[in-house]
Amino acid sequence: MELPKDAVLVDTRPRPAYEAGHLPGARHLDLSAPRLRLREESELRALEEALTELFRSLGLKSPVVLYDEGLTSRLCRTAFFLGLGGLEVRLWTEGWEELATERETPKPEPSDTLAHLQRDWLLTADEAARHPLLLDVRSPEEHKGLVHPPCCPRGGRIPGSRNAPLELFFERLLRAPRVRGRPGLRFGRGNGLPQPLGGPHPPCPPTGGGNRKLPGLQAYVLVSQEAKRVEVYRPLPDGGWRYEVVEEGQVPLPCVEVSLDLEALYRGLPV
Repeated sequence: MELPKDAVLVDTRPRPAYEAGHLPGARHLDLSAPRLRLREESELRALEEALTELFRSLGLKSPVVLYDEGLTSRLCRTAFFLGLGGLEVRLWTEGWEELATERETPKPEPSDTLAHLQRDWLLTADEAARHPLLLDVRSPEEHKGLVHPPCCPRGGRIPGSRNAPLELFFERLLRAPRVRGRPGLRFGRGNGLPQPLGGPHPPCPPTGGGNRKLPGLQAYVLVSQEAKRVEVYRPLPDGGWRYEVVEEGQVPLPCVEVSLDLEALYRGLPV
């Protein structure tokens, strides 16, 4: 993978793996543990101040490339917090292993980076309770309360939330054409939507066998980053797909009893 100019490398693997060998100059950072309960603006300001202190102490500045052994929760959660603070973040999920030969921990110069909280990324608990569409990106088992992850020892879900497992969002990106054989994802200030390193790829119909194995799949929705355009693939009984493109008005999704309003979806975005 061709690294962006002046990229800052961040290793999100466990500390022993980092110490056994990491990319030259890579900082170690894992933000998968914090469990924030944000209800008031004062708490959001405190989070912004904490991110500023973190960015400066580790010498972080855009662009930041995070790497791990695949698309792990460590990688995703750490990337979320860095992106939430306004950094341009890219993910490197494989192909870096042979280069991870450094054992010395770097001593980076502090940066003057100031965190700017991407407020549209984050809802307080009170705002979430009033939101008309909440998507629970945990597994179906977690959504149903059959298993209890550490973050939710009592199990259950927020009343009215819909289950949309995270892997559904990333599956198409991970199947996209590779850049020099090494896939990655990036997101940052813009609209916050992930895309493969090397730029967006033309949409492709989800005809791979992986989608067919998803139980209960009723629709596969692709939202464009470049224009007001939503593509919907619906599986047919004969194994094919019904394809439609919506570029204005509403995108009906009866399987989850909602409709997406394109004007609202793209409001404030440069498309």
